[in-house]
Parts: sequence; C-alpha cells; structure tokens
Amino acid sequence: MKPRDWSREPLTAVQKFILETHHVYTHATLEALLDLADDAAPQRVAALVEQLYDDLIPHMTKEEQILFPYIEELELSEDAVEPSFGTVENPIRMMVKEHEAATDLLLALRRATNGYRPPDGATAYVRELYEKLAALEDDLLRHIDLENNVLFPRAAALEAKLRDAIVRTY
Repeated sequence: MKPRDWSREPLTAVQKFILETHHVYTHATLEALLDLADDAAPQRVAALVEQLYDDLIPHMTKEEQILFPYIEELELSEDAVEPSFGTVENPIRMMVKEHEAATDLLLALRRATNGYRPPDGATAYVRELYEKLAALEDDLLRHIDLENNVLFPRAAALEAKLRDAIVRTY
C-alpha cells in the first residue's frame, strides 16, 4: 500500500488524522502503560513511563486547544490571523522541543528495556508492557515526523504567505 502524501492534503485533514489516529492512540496507550508499569515494571522503566505520560498529555492538550485550532483558522481564513502568541513559529518551536524531549525519553526506555526485549522468565505483564512500549515508540515517531516535517512547516509557510499578502496590500 502506498503511503499517503500528506504534503498535498489540507492542513485540517492532516490535523484530523493526527488527532483521530495518533492522539487517540497515544492517550489510550499511555494510560494502559501507566497501569502496566505500576504493576510489573522495574522502577527505572516505571519512572520513564510516568515521565513520558507527564510530558505528552499536556503537550497534546496544547496542540489540541491552541496550536491546531489556530492552524485551522489560518487555513480557513483569507487574511492573516493575529494569534496571542505572535506567530505560529513560537508554539511550533516549543512543540518541536517537546518532541525532542519525548524522543529522548523513548531512547531511555529503549535502553532500559534492552530494546523492548523482556528478560528471560518475564511475566505476561512485563511482556505486554514491552510490546506496548515498542508499539508506542513506532507510532509516536511517525506522529512526530508528520507534525515536524509536514504540518508545522506548511502552517508556518501559510501564515507567512498570508502576512506577506497583507503587507503588499498596504
């Protein structure tokens, strides 16, 4: 199956996919991982899962409540929109830094779990935890890539184009 070319899709379609696919999955998986980690994980792994949860839930909330609505407004508007945060580059810069922090946590989890390979004799809970961590990493890296390399650059370009159009009319 050929991967979807998000560079040609409306930004609202990209965001809808991110929200309905990646955000829904990440919320549900992080909740399940917290429970599994509390019950079965070594302390280091449990602490990293908790940190990932504590970082990603507010991150996704900011995207859902601030950044994505602004990007949608940009796409649907014929004029530049004046956000409270100055330019879309400001929240994008913050989101990218938070993506980097999440990626660092995933790397730490990968190391702490020996590449998500459960130790010999691991319980079913530990095996399930490691499987879910590996799946979350895969999904989260695709999610981050779509935002950092498609959504965010296109939103910044659209905002710049709208601002340039306003400047030219004066």
